[in-house]
Amino acid sequence: MKNEIVICSSDQICSLDFDQRGNKARSRGCVENSGARVSVYDGGSYSSFDIECNRHLCNSDETFQQIKTILIDYRLTDVNGRRIAAGTKQMISYCLMALTLISLVVYYF
Repeated sequence: MKNEIVICSSDQICSLDFDQRGNKARSRGCVENSGARVSVYDGGSYSSFDIECNRHLCNSDETFQQIKTILIDYRLTDVNGRRIAAGTKQMISYCLMALTLISLVVYYF
């Protein structure tokens, strides 16, 4: 029953915890009503999506794919569901520029 898609009662909401690296649902079911939300976790050991919604049968794989598409369209995650680190891109550019300047200084002096 842990990974079955179920209809929740009126005082509960649907819940889905999806493991991005394993590409499978860790758990799905009903939880106490705390409001709809989507959380993305991208850590060293695992990546996950936590989805809680207030519609029936919204803890399915189709819901996960739709949310993933929305996050990709707004460039909040990449196609693998991981956060895009814009700061990393900028940091590499600064490092390459600094390395180029140091090389020029060493070459001319």
